[in-house]
Amino acid sequence: MKYGYFSETKKEYVITRPDTPTPWINYISNMDGYCGIISQTAGGFSFYKDPRDRRITKYRYNNIPVDRPGRYIYIKDMEDGDYWSPTWQPVQKKLEGFKCTHGLGYTKIESEYKEIQSKVTYFVPVKGSVEVWHLKLENKSNKSKTLSIIPYSEFTMWCEPESRNIQWSLHLTRGDFKEGFVTYDFIEPHPAFDMKANTNYVADRPGMAFMTIKGADIKDFDCVRDKFIGMYRSETNPVGLENSVLSDSVLQGGNGCAAIRSEVTLQPGESKDLVVLLGFAFNIDEAKQYGEKFSKTSAVKEELEKVKDIWSKYTSAYNVNTPDKNLNIMVNYWNQYQCKTTFDWSRYISFYENGEGRGMGTRDSSQDTFAVCVQLTDRVKARIVEILSTTQFETGDCYHQFFPLGHKGDLKGFSDDHLWLVQMVHTYIAETGQLNFLDEHVKYADSQKVDTVYQHLKAALDYTERQKGPNGLPLILTADWNDTLHLWMECEKPESVLTAQFYVYALKLMAKMAEKTGRMEDTDVFIAKATAMADLINEKCWDGKWYIRGFGSKIIGSNKNDEAKIFLNSQVWAVISGVATPERAKVCMDSVKELLASEEGVKKVWPTFSKYDQAYGLMSRYVKGRKENGIFAHSNSWAIAAEALLGRGDNAFEYYSKITPLYKNDKAEVLATEPYIYCQTICSEDSLNKGMGANSWLTGTASWMFVAVNHYILGIKPELDGLSIKPAIPAGWNGFTYSRLFRGCLYEIEVKRTGQKRIVADGVEVKGNILPVSASQKCKVSIEI
Repeated sequence: MKYGYFSETKKEYVITRPDTPTPWINYISNMDGYCGIISQTAGGFSFYKDPRDRRITKYRYNNIPVDRPGRYIYIKDMEDGDYWSPTWQPVQKKLEGFKCTHGLGYTKIESEYKEIQSKVTYFVPVKGSVEVWHLKLENKSNKSKTLSIIPYSEFTMWCEPESRNIQWSLHLTRGDFKEGFVTYDFIEPHPAFDMKANTNYVADRPGMAFMTIKGADIKDFDCVRDKFIGMYRSETNPVGLENSVLSDSVLQGGNGCAAIRSEVTLQPGESKDLVVLLGFAFNIDEAKQYGEKFSKTSAVKEELEKVKDIWSKYTSAYNVNTPDKNLNIMVNYWNQYQCKTTFDWSRYISFYENGEGRGMGTRDSSQDTFAVCVQLTDRVKARIVEILSTTQFETGDCYHQFFPLGHKGDLKGFSDDHLWLVQMVHTYIAETGQLNFLDEHVKYADSQKVDTVYQHLKAALDYTERQKGPNGLPLILTADWNDTLHLWMECEKPESVLTAQFYVYALKLMAKMAEKTGRMEDTDVFIAKATAMADLINEKCWDGKWYIRGFGSKIIGSNKNDEAKIFLNSQVWAVISGVATPERAKVCMDSVKELLASEEGVKKVWPTFSKYDQAYGLMSRYVKGRKENGIFAHSNSWAIAAEALLGRGDNAFEYYSKITPLYKNDKAEVLATEPYIYCQTICSEDSLNKGMGANSWLTGTASWMFVAVNHYILGIKPELDGLSIKPAIPAGWNGFTYSRLFRGCLYEIEVKRTGQKRIVADGVEVKGNILPVSASQKCKVSIEI
């Protein structure tokens, strides 16, 4: 069943009915740190810079009814008292012509009820800490209509964990109506019995939330949620809509909200524009400046065009035209769009992540930089410095996560977090050519000691070298990339084959950077260590047709086991890291094809766990076919890369099309998550929910799928010396065209299948498969394969 389609420009996804299988959301945000999440029926919430410590509006996760509250507008016919929401939620009256358009940086919801046509456009301006709701109404009837317009949003406790500590937090809230604005004061989280922290307690953080409406006079308001909604009601039937006016309630303790009533009268055929502003300001004067700026519809339209312009420029960094239109749409627009969002918020805040405890993952944020180096070069560099200085210890290992405000790390003991630092820095340098970045100085998280970036990376490698088990492989510690593989539960010194493969790959990347910067002794050491570890893996971890996953209380991922005989990750990284010999690379990936590949994607493990097994820990507790016990989309990107490295373009593209959501638009009721955005996990046929997706938007799948298609299928990959050219496209393709920015030059590339192997750049034939860095602003490249 289809719930929507892409517009002609492909930059918009149009949803044609409100009751999607799950809320299909969009992110509206800017570079100043203001962000909102909005669904197809205007559910969602907003925050400023940090979703845990600077939450503005309320959202109830896993709630019934789903996807509430949000950015709601109530329209009430003053003649008969009937009221509705132009976004369907929360009133849920039947609307004519419902249509929600999620665009890059904005969402537009259109509908008609009782011959009143409405269109609400939500977006966050390029600058500032405010969001705009632009409501356009038109009277399609043949008689005059007087309408009450009531925008509504529920405020939260600023520091979101305080929303659960209501025994004290509900006695601190304050809301008022000042100079045309509903205002809401925020709560400073209390340090409780920490007496040292108490000496610095300021009680009130600077700043306030606000809401106003422009385009019609404000008649009345409510600042108290229970006065507007009613104690035993919901957003569907607020008591405030049953009265002719709102109660002008002021908040002095309790749950805060903003409800503002205006009235408009529309003659037949007449239209009217109103603008609602919701946001954060340090004082009422700043809020009034936003009100003045957006008091005219022309200014609102102009600002929306700026948002569209920003995204148009952002996505112009890459453009591809292949025989497959779905791939084109994803690479050119939606995959880039999602990658920017994951870079901004890691795995911190989404419809599935509540933004309270997890923070920004170290490994997650490191990988998220891979797909945005071209568009956000300076921000990527700043993020690398932030990760190194906030998460890495002098010993080389890392905190598992960190928080944007305060720059504090949390959790540790994972065997792979620090190794991603090497890939992150290498990717940045390969993209930018900034080798001198290795010599910049950055402090550590646990001291004021300052070291070069290069020494930080060496420390990361040295840490893994020191952390080895009885077989000579790296210890898995708390876990490796698979957070739920807890081999320590029955084994004192469990080892990870995957971490060993990551280690080999990181050593090879370090060797390249060392060689390029004249550190030849280090180069030899890194290569020797990589060779030794690869030899050890091949000696001890080959199971006949695939590589085992690790050593715990038993061999993990062996054909000798009853369940979980083969794991995907240790096969794909054997190929990507170059650990596998050419023969073994093909054999292990053939085993993946035979045992793990399925209609919905490549499974992470086979056979799936049917019961809990203490030898594996939490991974075996997942229900059959779900999450790590099913199809983990992130890992599928690595399967694509591995098949492409083997030159098997058909397999690579098959795996790509099974995970990419656009190919499932016609059965959206099965996938359930958004058909324009990657999700983290898909239920395999082993589950009762075959094909159902979960955890969309904030997933490493986004960045790695972008890497998989660009660097491996299309085969155009940044290296320290230039662009590596090695396409692995499907046999049915005769070629493709591709443009991308690389170190200040726009490369316009045409690939043709001729049976020859030839690269010509600006009329000059290139030897080998590395396209040198061009000094020109534009370079035309012809590639024959």
